[in-house]
Amino acid sequence: MGTRNVAALPAGEMSDLPPAAQTAISTSVTSFLTQDRGHIRLGNDGSADSRFVFFARWLDTMQFDQQSAAALTEAQTLQLLGAYLHDLRHGKTLLKSTTLSDQSLRL
Repeated sequence: MGTRNVAALPAGEMSDLPPAAQTAISTSVTSFLTQDRGHIRLGNDGSADSRFVFFARWLDTMQFDQQSAAALTEAQTLQLLGAYLHDLRHGKTLLKSTTLSDQSLRL
């Protein structure tokens, strides 16, 4: 049981609730804490990997190599990320889509 999953649960005293409610809550909490989330993490890892590779290929098209990308200043990095987001917004995405959702920019 990960601490992240425990932290996601609301804190509070349940002893003043009816026994049936306490049992239902206990069963729900136990199920939540013991649920296998490996398949979700595996999918997220694959998605993150493909996004990292896509960004690395984008950097290649901008004529960066590993050394020149590592030498960027903070200001240059922010400007470069702005250019990358601009390209994403205009359809240069993994899915060739111009519609970005909140999730599009998350890892």
